[in-house]
Amino acid sequence: MIVKALNFAAEGKVKAIIETQPLESINDVFERLKAGKVNGRVVLTIGVQAPWVGRPHHPHEGAGVGGAIAKSGGAFFFIWTLLALGVTALFSVILAGRGLWEHLPRPTAAQHKQGASA
Repeated sequence: MIVKALNFAAEGKVKAIIETQPLESINDVFERLKAGKVNGRVVLTIGVQAPWVGRPHHPHEGAGVGGAIAKSGGAFFFIWTLLALGVTALFSVILAGRGLWEHLPRPTAAQHKQGASA
């Protein structure tokens, strides 16, 4: 049964209806939801969008600046995820090294004088 449903979606016979609204209209959106007047999904956008970003869109729709990226097979996002993980790992190693370095035993002033006189 699930295979039939997935095949149905893969053939493009399922189309999500997505509407975007600013966060300021949340009360209106809730009223429409309660009244059963929402057809599909409503995405609430937060903050001010820069004019070059375009309107918010469904990732498979391919609209806006990232159209070619949204239509890609996911390799772009996979590579950026690997880069983000690498940078995070690098910072973790640096911070762990600094933490360990600060906790190394240091010679006291008396031990330092004793070592210098020998």
